Amino acid sequence: MTPKLSVESNWQILIACAAALFAGGFAKGVTGIGLPLVAMPVLANFISVPHALALLVVPSVITSACQAFLGGYFLSAIKRVWILVIGIAIGVSVGVTALVAIELKMLEMILGILVVIFSFTVVCRAEFKSLSRMEKPIALAAGFMSGIIGGLSMFFGPIYAMFLAGLGLSKDYLVAAIAVTTVCSSLFLALALILNGVLGVNEFAMSLLAAVPVAFGLWIGHFIRGKINEKLFRRTLAVVLFLIGVNLVRKALTNP
Repeated sequence: MTPKLSVESNWQILIACAAALFAGGFAKGVTGIGLPLVAMPVLANFISVPHALALLVVPSVITSACQAFLGGYFLSAIKRVWILVIGIAIGVSVGVTALVAIELKMLEMILGILVVIFSFTVVCRAEFKSLSRMEKPIALAAGFMSGIIGGLSMFFGPIYAMFLAGLGLSKDYLVAAIAVTTVCSSLFLALALILNGVLGVNEFAMSLLAAVPVAFGLWIGHFIRGKINEKLFRRTLAVVLFLIGVNLVRKALTNP
């Protein structure tokens, strides 16, 4: 079993986790892609998948809440995504129930496969098309699928981001809608982790501390966004995530 993160943990593990959190914040600052997609697979090499999820809860809420309130779309975004959010809430309860029941080796394999799949979304900005007629049922289904995957890996974003991108929203409205959905998803996840005994006082304190390297990485990423080739950065990031995902699958298959 991978070690649980605490203030008494080996300092090498703490440094590695802080670096993973910084990298997640940096990638989000440069490209806007989800923090968990970058940080989660790296963290899973040093701490258990459930504790990595708990560690990312507070940083995810904080970074997304900042985006949600910018641009003046907060209330209208809530009205637009409420069905999607209901689907996510149902899916999260299913995903976290599976999370605490599945052995860690299997969780690493599931996480690795998801990282490999979603690494392609970093460079391929897919979206659903022509959703106006079937928006509500598709929103519920997309939310449910996002919730299950998010409850197992915290990768809520790729599915509901594709759904929201297909609604034809303006750029600022789309960013607000994704951010509002991410905040709600992270809060549902936190509640489910608490109810299942994964997120306690110690884990919450560590998650608060985790917000520091994430915020620093986010700030640096924003600062240099216009000074680097974003397309090249996305491609490089996709390759790195793909390799990390393959390594997680390899570990799950080869470790006793």
